[in-house]
Amino acid sequence: MQPNQDRPPRRLTHDERKAAEAAFQGWAFNEAWSQAALNVYNGIRLAQMKLNHERLISWSGDAERHLVGDTRVLEGENYAIPY
Repeated sequence: MQPNQDRPPRRLTHDERKAAEAAFQGWAFNEAWSQAALNVYNGIRLAQMKLNHERLISWSGDAERHLVGDTRVLEGENYAIPY
């Protein structure tokens, strides 16, 4: 997802901030939060996985359990990345 350069950034909602904190702390996603919060949570978890390549390889086929919701797989060069 490419950021829209024509729009200024917006502040995160309360549940989006909570989801971000949960993702950074490694806590579970709260199902009461919004779809936008889920996107924030999964985006941070995916970024963490990309930054830690060794951990991603060790997760290999089990990566989907680290995300919540839609876990369709994008094909990478040497590994698959769930989104």
